[in-house]
Amino acid sequence: MKKPVVRAVIFDFDGTLVSSTINFERMRYRIETLARSYGWKLPEKRWPAIETVQKLTSNQPEALASSFRRAAARLMEAEELLAASKARILSDSPAVLKKLRQAGLGIAIITRNCRRAVLPLLKKFRFDYDVVLTRDDVRRVKPHPEHLQKALSLLKVSPRETMVVGDHPFELKAGRKLRMFCVGVTTGGVPAPVLASAQPDFILKDVGQLPLLLGLEPFPPGKLPAEFLEGLLRRYIPASKTVLVGPAVGQDCALLRQRSGYLSVTSDPITLVGEDVGRYLVAVNANDLAVSGARPAWLLTTLVFPPGTTFPRVEEVFRQIYQECQRWHIAWAGGHTEFSPAVKELLATATMGGYPVGHRRKVKVRPGDGLLLVRPAGIEAASILARARPEELARHFSRTFLRRARKALKSPGISIVEEALWFRENFPVLAMHDPTEGGIATGIKELAQVCQVGFRIKSTKIKIYPPAKTLAEYFGLNPLGIISSGCLLVVLPGSQAETAVKKARKRKLWCALIGQAVPAEAGLVLEESGQAKALPYFPQDELARLT
Repeated sequence: MKKPVVRAVIFDFDGTLVSSTINFERMRYRIETLARSYGWKLPEKRWPAIETVQKLTSNQPEALASSFRRAAARLMEAEELLAASKARILSDSPAVLKKLRQAGLGIAIITRNCRRAVLPLLKKFRFDYDVVLTRDDVRRVKPHPEHLQKALSLLKVSPRETMVVGDHPFELKAGRKLRMFCVGVTTGGVPAPVLASAQPDFILKDVGQLPLLLGLEPFPPGKLPAEFLEGLLRRYIPASKTVLVGPAVGQDCALLRQRSGYLSVTSDPITLVGEDVGRYLVAVNANDLAVSGARPAWLLTTLVFPPGTTFPRVEEVFRQIYQECQRWHIAWAGGHTEFSPAVKELLATATMGGYPVGHRRKVKVRPGDGLLLVRPAGIEAASILARARPEELARHFSRTFLRRARKALKSPGISIVEEALWFRENFPVLAMHDPTEGGIATGIKELAQVCQVGFRIKSTKIKIYPPAKTLAEYFGLNPLGIISSGCLLVVLPGSQAETAVKKARKRKLWCALIGQAVPAEAGLVLEESGQAKALPYFPQDELARLT
């Protein structure tokens, strides 16, 4: 698939660049009331306001139809002007458009709204653009492609070198017809699955992410944002009959069909750790496999050391990997080791395979199902934070405290293999995830995406490993966003959640019911101090702020 060269961007207006909350239900009701005053029968199917007018007038005498269209236009315009008076910009969209124009891109704005409602807002918020087209400027509005065709003509660009951005399937479907590069945004309230039905190339959080997509800004340290990863997976990784569980946001392992049986595979690098990198490498990959319901069996590694590395350092990494493999009965099957000026610190990556512990059918998570946290969050972060600024920390904390934090990798440890397999073998697990970069909050978000639900979380039930909480507060970091290998999120049917907590505690395993699944449209909610607010989002791990 050839990468598009973008020379122009065509934006939808309401819900994409501004939020004016037009009351479409009231608009349609007023048009239907007008139709009844004409003695006309309403269409059996409910259409948007503009299409309703078209359906009502299609078989009427022209004089009567023109009269109705004028009256309906006045009603629609009144609603649009009312909404425009309360409009607000979305995602600093004027600054985004300015940045795109400075990069030499042509900018067009298209809308089904009237000019009287749109032009004052463009002036008020100082939008930078080349072309604006309202419904007054075309005969047929989107989803018909006329809006886009006229914008392309005025911008003097071809469809293949133009991006269309919108919050509704209307403009995305029109763009698809013309084979344009299509990007959906969720700021207009249309859920991502609905936008996905129009088959856009990417679905972004808002237009503020466009400079990243167009290469005008670099990504910050951390994971590739989920919106970009999801788009890349859709575009470049086709379905395969041999891949039963393939790549997806929040999906750490693949499940492959073999000639006899199944194989679960995962791959992960280690980037935030200098010491104990070998232990980390095996533990995080083994965790991913166990969470997927597989027992780790074999390992391949790639170790890239910076120039100047001595042999004792190389041997220490090999020894750590060997010891962890022995612990979990994993066969280290091979890999690659080199020295390269391309890295300043050791870059260690691994691919690990394992065999599923029994075949489990796919089960849907439903509202009311319980979300459990197993073991405290932040164990991994405690060790990293304790090594971050040793001289500074030594002036504020005792040696005993810092030693305990540094050794968190070993005690309590970051492996959750035993815990994950125990839950899989004893309870009807609906979903499972081990939070890593971005902490417990990002882990919950990724789990919600995989399960296609929301979660309502009680902050008082979330336990942060005490040394991690203390050090995070010292450095001014949010404990919910610190890297958290060593804990586990488990979704169980609501009827099983409390029972699982009690049985886990009998095994002296810390476990708590921290929340419940809710409908996807309810989102991710955190109950804190008697108030409900959105669960914090961490596009990059909080620890990255220390670098």
